[in-house]
Amino acid sequence: MNKPPERVEVIVRQTPVLLGDKNDVICKAIGGHPTPRVLWLQGDSVVDSNYSIADDGEAFNALDVPASRTDLTTPFVCRASNNDLAKPEDAHYTRNVSTGPLAVEILPSEEPLSEGRITKLMCSVVGSNPPPVVTWYQNGGSKMPLTAKVVERENLTRSILTLNVSRSDHGRELRCNARNPQLPDAVEAAIKLDVSYAPEVELSLGRSLDPKNLREGVDVFFVCSVNANPPPYKVTWYHEDTALSQDKEGGVLDTPLSQDKEGGVLDTALSQDKDTALSQDKEGGVLVSETTLVLQQVSRAAAGSYTRQGVKFRSDPTRAVDRLAELGSDAKYL
Repeated sequence: MNKPPERVEVIVRQTPVLLGDKNDVICKAIGGHPTPRVLWLQGDSVVDSNYSIADDGEAFNALDVPASRTDLTTPFVCRASNNDLAKPEDAHYTRNVSTGPLAVEILPSEEPLSEGRITKLMCSVVGSNPPPVVTWYQNGGSKMPLTAKVVERENLTRSILTLNVSRSDHGRELRCNARNPQLPDAVEAAIKLDVSYAPEVELSLGRSLDPKNLREGVDVFFVCSVNANPPPYKVTWYHEDTALSQDKEGGVLDTPLSQDKEGGVLDTALSQDKDTALSQDKEGGVLVSETTLVLQQVSRAAAGSYTRQGVKFRSDPTRAVDRLAELGSDAKYL
């Protein structure tokens, strides 16, 4: 007389398991005559049909399928039956497989990075079980002191780092490191910060000049250094409120010149060497480059304040002048 199995039991011998592990779980049929067959299925397919019979006459099957990432989302079914007429006894089991991250990506900020602006950087980690430990590092491997918010959803983990951006962050490399706490290896992604910041301008007399002892007939030159990102696409020198322009009769220069149509200022082509590309003032005695202003054989008419204007945005002239650097009063009187 046929007697179907009463039930099946799943006995977990090891959890979690590593990729490739097997024989970590046993399915056992309780009761039944004749002795039931015990099979493992995954999805609609039989993946292990090799069952054994114990000394007490009960059938069992140790799962002989290497652990894979698929096991995390597709459960196994242990099925015991001894005839085709009765409904088989089933038990479901989802394997807990330790897996390292498959991919790490730092998503760019939605807004450009600008000095003084608070921005968020997101690191997305896919494929780790359990969820990874995510750590942010900066130049040289030092751990970021800021706390990142972590959001976990199924096999996706997102770490959101909040930054108060400063100019010192420009060029800094940030790395997002993700590791499974149960595994030795880690995966990481890196990004280099490109921070826009307003110019810092420093204007000074040449080193060999004494601002308190300038006389008519000598050559005077100013040196201007600018720290800005992006660099200004055009610069203009001013004497008081008058833009300095080219002296066409002052000699021939080897450097190409380009005309600024809006301001009437002839500037040197920006592709040239910034330290040597010069243009001259129409009234003579003025040589202009992006970093240097030379006044040749100065007279009292040249006395006054000299400033340098950097234009940062072509499309927005209202924001063109970021900062003006002015020579101190000691150098105003020649």
